[in-house]
Amino acid sequence: TTYAKGQGYVFGFGPSPDFKDSSLNIAYASQGGLGLPDSTYYFDEKHAEVRAAYQAHLAAMLSLAGADEATAAAQAADVMAFETRLAKVSASSEALSRDVSLYYTPVSVADADALTPNFKWSEFFAAQGLDAPAMFSLAQPDFHKEVSAMIADVPAATWQTYLRAQTLDNAAPFLSDAFVQEHYYFYSK
Repeated sequence: TTYAKGQGYVFGFGPSPDFKDSSLNIAYASQGGLGLPDSTYYFDEKHAEVRAAYQAHLAAMLSLAGADEATAAAQAADVMAFETRLAKVSASSEALSRDVSLYYTPVSVADADALTPNFKWSEFFAAQGLDAPAMFSLAQPDFHKEVSAMIADVPAATWQTYLRAQTLDNAAPFLSDAFVQEHYYFYSK
């Protein structure tokens, strides 16, 4: 039920006007899950230094949460690989700003369930305490297909590490001084 509380890590979810009928609000599920500002950061050589710093930051966060240094470094590498896989199927912010139709892929819940067999949207809506809509936008469907594939082939321990790292990174400004300083060091310097 984290999305109902406004907390979601792997994809974005929320209401917005229907592109075809602005008098209606519909649900939109869109790409997400990246710790770096854009999918291009995961591949463009000019961002290699940022990638390395981000991985070191993740290792520091995981270490502060109790992992020994070697484990934290291995887990940070797993998180980078996980996010890089998501980035491969994520539209860049430039593409999204130039083509807003990338946000609009209207589907029924049954069609969405068929597109993502390992992630049932019917169960997702029920878990949020929502009635299944007649239609919602499964924006960037290739992204959601990849998440479905990752549910099947990424080990549960890697999912747990990814979610732990994302939770720590998002909560860091509200944790102990060491977390606050690490967060500040990476994001503000």
